Amino acid sequence: MLTQFFGHNRLSFETLPSTNTYALELLAGETPPEGTIVITGHQTRGRGQKGNVWTGEQDKNLTFSLILYPHFLQPRELFLISKMTALAVRTTIAHFLPLQETLIKWPNDILLGRKKISGILIENQLEGSHVRTVVIGIGLNVGQVEFPAELSHKSVSLAMSMAAPPQVETVLQVLLRQLEDRYIALRSGYRDALHREYYEFLYAYGELVPIKTGEETLNMRVVGVDEYGRLAAEYEGSLRYFDIKEAGIQVQP
Repeated sequence: MLTQFFGHNRLSFETLPSTNTYALELLAGETPPEGTIVITGHQTRGRGQKGNVWTGEQDKNLTFSLILYPHFLQPRELFLISKMTALAVRTTIAHFLPLQETLIKWPNDILLGRKKISGILIENQLEGSHVRTVVIGIGLNVGQVEFPAELSHKSVSLAMSMAAPPQVETVLQVLLRQLEDRYIALRSGYRDALHREYYEFLYAYGELVPIKTGEETLNMRVVGVDEYGRLAAEYEGSLRYFDIKEAGIQVQP
């Protein structure tokens, strides 16, 4: 094990409806050690952002949830966990494919060559004005090379870009180390460097791109992400803010 405590307590299942759901149900009745992971070879009802479903072939991809207790954060700072996680996943992919473009698509999808290779779902539990728990769900395409027709044009995996793709367990160990290093740094006050790195790899940052808002799609300039995780975009001289449910950036080839 390459980590100090991430992944040391491991709950493994051949199949689960959802690792995030299992982790949240576990937390309702007990307090597992921080860094506990719930991992499965196959999710039957995996959940993504905006109610999307995360699907994958049995034992081909990395699908797990990580339990954290970031009591050092205020509720308004929780998007730092999203930034930390997205960067950890991006760096893990770049570890195996250092010469390929790997970017973060707001709020926290990871793109390899402008196609989705990973999705992240973070669910927070608050107790009054304090952060109680955070569950980070991560799906990362490792060995799958065929996707459903509706996803084939916009999905990719490590195996589709490598002659000899790594084992799922190898990817997990690299990712857990990346996550833990960033979490410890964040707990020690790491902020500014995190923001700079996030913008360095944020897809379309500073660019004019199509953004879908409701029933319309407008060309807007991405100017950043605020502390609450809202997308900030400029349109016709005005700055507009969108939360996760209000807008989506359209990826350009």
